[in-house]
Amino acid sequence: MDNKIKRLNTPEERIRQSLMLKNAYATNQEHLGPDVIADIPILVPKDRSLVEKIGYFVNQSIDKLENSISLGNLARDLMFLNNSVLYSQGEQIY
Repeated sequence: MDNKIKRLNTPEERIRQSLMLKNAYATNQEHLGPDVIADIPILVPKDRSLVEKIGYFVNQSIDKLENSISLGNLARDLMFLNNSVLYSQGEQIY
């Protein structure tokens, strides 16, 4: 069982989901305005060191995502540069 399914099966997550989906019908999710978001409880651990660890990993995740985006953009730019050079030499790329 993957972590996402496990997370969705916790009592806290079921409460959060039910609050978010209280005005949802069929497969469409109604826009969640600030007033709805403000009413969704956020569970914060009492242990400050745990909160700090979570914050550290969230910040690391953001840094890694930003780095990944930058590297992806560099790879794309190199690909376009490489293709234009190869096309200018009359070669075909498939």
